[in-house]
Amino acid sequence: MHLEKSLEFPVGLYEYLVRKANSAVSELFISISFPNVRIKFMELKRKGSWNTVDWLFSEIGKRLVRIKEKYDLDFGDQFTKKEVRLDYRVEDTYREIIISGFTKIPIKSFKNILTVVVWSWIVFYKGVKPSESEDAQKMLDKFTKKVEEFQVYWNRKSRVKKPLDQPRRCYICGKEAKFLNSWKYEHNGIVENVFTPVCNAHSSRIF
Repeated sequence: MHLEKSLEFPVGLYEYLVRKANSAVSELFISISFPNVRIKFMELKRKGSWNTVDWLFSEIGKRLVRIKEKYDLDFGDQFTKKEVRLDYRVEDTYREIIISGFTKIPIKSFKNILTVVVWSWIVFYKGVKPSESEDAQKMLDKFTKKVEEFQVYWNRKSRVKKPLDQPRRCYICGKEAKFLNSWKYEHNGIVENVFTPVCNAHSSRIF
């Protein structure tokens, strides 16, 4: 049994989280089209500093390194041509962060990345941190609430235990996985089998 490709989460789950991130700030600043996620910050209407976007690029890079180590994944950059890459485009009127191969990122980690992306959008365009403004905090809370509902919904889905085809890390905590949770994802009439490595402590969760 070889399930390597099946360990990628369905694109539709990432698309849903991106839509909720855009909706939280009422701005289509994140675009997603397999295999790329593009996060664009425009000069127009900004109240914050470009330093926020520079910091975000650096922060995502650090997070990808930690994700790679935590889950024992094969990531790289634009030069090594690995499956997950991070690029940064700097122009006079905008800056764009590009994550390639996003389906290789465990959905929990992708959700955490989007949370800091939304936080950075607020700081860049509003000029304040969410903790400094009630309206800004509501934007961030709108996203995190939808994410919580998303997690609860999917973790209630039925699952079947499958044996591991090779040693893996739990996609939730990063510890040694004991088996695969097999579950089904249906989109546009197509049913896809998905496999999530989990440890005993997280056997009741999909992600």
